[in-house]
Amino acid sequence: MGRGADFYKELGVSKGATQDEIKKAYFQLAKKYHPDVNKGDSAKDKFSKISTAYETLSDEGKRRVYDQTGMTGDEQAQDPFGGQNPFHGFGGFGGQGGNPFGGQGGQGNPFGGQAGGFGDIFEEFEKMFGGG
Repeated sequence: MGRGADFYKELGVSKGATQDEIKKAYFQLAKKYHPDVNKGDSAKDKFSKISTAYETLSDEGKRRVYDQTGMTGDEQAQDPFGGQNPFHGFGGFGGQGGNPFGGQGGQGNPFGGQAGGFGDIFEEFEKMFGGG
């Protein structure tokens, strides 16, 4: 159950549900879909989904993270960019580029200045580190 899963919908509660409402909804669904009780093909999958939803929403810290990001803490730990595009601001190669290192971005050059290929990048490194 990853990003895009609606834990509130899975448990049949509103986003503003109290902890008691979440717990009550989970236990009702768990009785209905527990694999020991329900031998249907989809029961095991449904039980897993409601258990994951309950685990997240019943913990205030995990619920806060989920409400803010749409992801569980475990999913965020596996996503090194926290769901954000790490290239945001660069504008793509050859387009208007943002400069993540400060200063004005050049045309597609993340180091600023005019885009001139790799030669300009190496010249910038030489200036910074006293080479050449």
